[in-house]
Parts: sequence; structure tokens; C-alpha cells
Amino acid sequence: MPFLADTNILLRLAEPSGPDYAIVRTAVETLLARGEHLCYAPQNLVEFWNVCTRPIERNGFGLSIAETDARAKLIEARFRFLPDSERVHVGAWRSQPPHAECARFRTLRRDKGGTSRDGFGG
Repeated sequence: MPFLADTNILLRLAEPSGPDYAIVRTAVETLLARGEHLCYAPQNLVEFWNVCTRPIERNGFGLSIAETDARAKLIEARFRFLPDSERVHVGAWRSQPPHAECARFRTLRRDKGGTSRDGFGG
């Protein structure tokens, strides 16, 4: 099953000294080991680049363009690119029940001892 990685997931992976790095890395490695496809869209990489190159005093990572590019290449190597197009906006998603995947995730979290508010605030 493909999973679209939120930009925050990509950012946590880019900051090994961050408090969420270990749990995010473990989750990503677990999904990859199960054969799942982790994906990113153009907007994810734009947001990733913006935060990585933004100065620390402006709530960014303060990385150089070269450092950011190296991290972006890691994302490109491990995640599947989902190109954006008009077709994405005029698709079958409109026929899906609202938040169906989020509801499934909350159920899985509850089964593993989490709360219904974990992850998606449901």
C-alpha cells in the first residue's frame, strides 16, 4: 500500500539530533521492511527545502543549499515521487468516505494501545 509522507516526516528524518528522529526513522524502516511504498509529492519537497534552508532564528534548520540538497537526494532515493497534475485533483478520491484512511489508522493505533486522538486527533 502506498503511503504519502507528510513534510514533517521528511523533516524529522533530516534532523538526526531532533527528539522525534528515532521514532520516525523506526516507523519508516518498518514500513519499508514490510514492502510498503513511501511517497512524496512536489509540495513536500518544496516545503522541506524551505524549512531546511531557512535560518534557525526564523524557525528553520539553517542548512546550506548543499546540505539540503544532500538530504533531498536521500528522500528521492528512498521514497517514490508522485507527480502532481490536474488529474490528481479530478479523481476517485472524491468518491471516498471522508477520512477513511485516518479512521483506519486510529483503529490500528487503538489496537496497539494508543488513544483515538493519536496521530490524527480524532
